[in-house]
Amino acid sequence: MELAKKHYHLALKEQPNNPYLWSGLAKTDRASQKKLHSLKAMAQASHYAPNDISIQKQTVFWKLPIWNQLNHQQQKETINQLNILISNNKTRSQFKALLNKNNQKKIICSKLEKTTICKP
Repeated sequence: MELAKKHYHLALKEQPNNPYLWSGLAKTDRASQKKLHSLKAMAQASHYAPNDISIQKQTVFWKLPIWNQLNHQQQKETINQLNILISNNKTRSQFKALLNKNNQKKIICSKLEKTTICKP
C-alpha cells in the first residue's frame, strides 16, 4: 500500500485535478487509522468531478461510516450530495443498505428531505 500511495502522490504532481487519482489515493488509506488524509483526498476527487456520479457516490460512501468524525460543513456537504444521489433508484437502495448497516438511518434521515430512503 505504501508503494501505491507513493505512486498516487507522484501522479498527482502531474495531474493534480484528476479525481480518479485522488479517489485512488483515498482507497490506499482505507485501512489506516488516519482517515482525515483520506477524507481530504475524497473531497478533492469530489471537487474535481462534481458531475461524475461514480465519484460522488464513492465520496458519500466514504463519509457515511465516519459520520461522527465529520465537522458540520462536511456533514452538510454529504447531505447535499446524498440528496442528489438518491434520486436514482439503484443508488437509493445502496445507500439505504449502507445506512442500515452502520446504524445511521435515524441520524441521516433526520437531515434529508422526505424520501423513500428513510421509509421503514
